[in-house]
Amino acid sequence: MTVRSARLVLSLILVAIAIFAFEQAQGKGMDPIIDVGRDLYIAEQITHGQKLYRDFIYNYPPAGPHVLAAFVAIFGSSLAAFEAFGVAVGVATLITLYAIARRTAGELAAFFCGLLFVSLNFAGASTWGANYLFPYSHATTLGMLFLLLFLWALLQYGGLPGDDRYSGSPWMLSIVVVFALLASWSKLEYGLPVAVTFTAFAILHRMSARHMLAAAGAAVASLLALSWIFGGSPFSFGWIDEQLLSQSLLQGESSKNFYATVSGLGDWQRNTGLAATGAAAVCIACVTFAAIERRRRSTRSDPAMILLLFAVSVLIWMLASGYFFRAWSLLQIALVLYLLRKDRRSPLLIMAILSVAATIRIAMNVTPDWYGFALILPVYLVIVCTLFQFLPSRGVYGPRTAWLWAPLFIFIAAQGLLQQHERYGLKRFLVETPRGGFYDSNVDRARVLGEFLEYLRARGATTMVVMPEGVTLNYFSGIRTPLTRYAFIPPETADPQIERSIIEEMDRTRPELVTIVSRDVREFGSRGFGLDYNQDLHRYVTGNYVVERAWVLPGFHLILLQRNR
Repeated sequence: MTVRSARLVLSLILVAIAIFAFEQAQGKGMDPIIDVGRDLYIAEQITHGQKLYRDFIYNYPPAGPHVLAAFVAIFGSSLAAFEAFGVAVGVATLITLYAIARRTAGELAAFFCGLLFVSLNFAGASTWGANYLFPYSHATTLGMLFLLLFLWALLQYGGLPGDDRYSGSPWMLSIVVVFALLASWSKLEYGLPVAVTFTAFAILHRMSARHMLAAAGAAVASLLALSWIFGGSPFSFGWIDEQLLSQSLLQGESSKNFYATVSGLGDWQRNTGLAATGAAAVCIACVTFAAIERRRRSTRSDPAMILLLFAVSVLIWMLASGYFFRAWSLLQIALVLYLLRKDRRSPLLIMAILSVAATIRIAMNVTPDWYGFALILPVYLVIVCTLFQFLPSRGVYGPRTAWLWAPLFIFIAAQGLLQQHERYGLKRFLVETPRGGFYDSNVDRARVLGEFLEYLRARGATTMVVMPEGVTLNYFSGIRTPLTRYAFIPPETADPQIERSIIEEMDRTRPELVTIVSRDVREFGSRGFGLDYNQDLHRYVTGNYVVERAWVLPGFHLILLQRNR
């Protein structure tokens, strides 16, 4: 089989797996209450003339919702349209991962990098919203795409060691800057890997002063232009400090507890042990592969090969049981330190630096689950380039022996697809909305939401606020919220000053309806809305609104209140 034929076959396998993952997740990737509705609602409101940071609080940079709004303006605001957008971002991400891995480590590495993405991340089901179809935040997935494109352009600009295509083209540098800004202006935390990676690249590749000045000038000019477009003045950055760097989100006690769980630092002893065990297993596997390589080259028959292959099987089983990805929280740092001493022009060094910076948020919890569903993608590149290019090029084992990693990747991919099959299989209860249908795993919630939306359609209303969270219901019903805040969870509204501002805004705008839904907030260390946070806001609602109708079932409850006239 020729290289071109092999590439075609491997590409078709990835496409087939992606289609399979999509088919079993279609219409099932979202949570109807938590997170997802923010992007659906805000993108549509932007097309109606509302503005970020003025008409609603938004804790991300502006690129994501405006790209979504442009898509909505062309294709409409249905659930199917948003799902198609998610698929498009996923496909573009797959192509970018494949292109980077193939250029730096070859066809086999590119295939396994793509395999991890389509089987674990594209339609991931570790939590609803941890997937590309209906992500908890499109800013996360879109920003990661721009971050990977930034890496791709940077590698194109710098070339590979000994690559005769190295030119340091100013045109390619301008593309690097554009993708860097788009990544940073999709999600602020992506600014760290952009800044660290570009700075490291400039130093390691001895970028000329002329190119450095050109890059800095383009970045400053673009930044001022963006601040003018979204802040009203080329020097207006107040909205960045007030909303993107909100102290309640960065310094609040509930936020600290939540992000300690996300990062894994809240249980660092256990997570360090898992990472160290996984790293040791990867290293032992590499030593075993090296022994197999030496014995394979021997002309004599060697019974020890059977024991070595058995050891490989045990190691693969162990790594596939949850240690493999966590191992790279330590291994990628070790790679950076090693390559800084031995090979500063290696593309793997640039990838590892970007990967370390990109996974700061999940530093001791490097997995494709939950928040890691997008943040882990640069780690995939480090993994495949290390195992399929770096170690064989250093003579640890040969390219043929590198195929022994294949069962591990296949096993992990099969596990991911099986988990999705089981979890999406629970979503059997159809909810019809004016924006299209979706499936829920909670039969009581599916019934309540269907009846509630039908009731609103018949009743009619102009404004509605959903507490503690559920702006998705505003999107489904087409009833806007007059408040600038649309989520009333501890990290965002537990601060007494913020709570007072919400009460003042409600008194001023007088929303016609308030909907209270059951939303578990224990992940933030809280017992519930109105119980141990936002008690004054809860008292304001109960004092100024009366119950119009209630749906109370064991698995879900929803209380609709109208303003007391």
